[in-house]
Amino acid sequence: MYIYISSQQSDDFFTDNSAEAFRVRLPKPLHLSPMSRWYLAILDIDLPVLKDGYSTDYITINSSTCEPSIVNTTLQPILNRIYDYELQVVTPVTFDTPRYVPLTVDILDTVDIYLTDSQGGTPSFAPGQVSCTLHLQQEDI
Repeated sequence: MYIYISSQQSDDFFTDNSAEAFRVRLPKPLHLSPMSRWYLAILDIDLPVLKDGYSTDYITINSSTCEPSIVNTTLQPILNRIYDYELQVVTPVTFDTPRYVPLTVDILDTVDIYLTDSQGGTPSFAPGQVSCTLHLQQEDI
């Protein structure tokens, strides 16, 4: 199943949504079968341009619905990473080899995405929105 989301969706439910961190309420809850393992991957993301003077080595794309991975000295529920050279191009970033990360929930009714930079802080974008395509995949146990 493909899930298309934007940082400007669900503003009436989640008023603090921003390009750097947002939550989207799905049209209906997805009840994930306990007889399967479920995985989530990000296929593409369209980001606003970085603010003048801001730079970072990379930005990680995270979702709290995913199992955490070791990122340097921390655990983060990372979906993927965008490197500096990809951030300089003002087009959507496409992940040719998506990383499927196990989900930690049995019911998916909201999806959250938050971005962190290489220093562990919040990236600094010019005004705009983030949109991305996610892929939910099932593996029978």
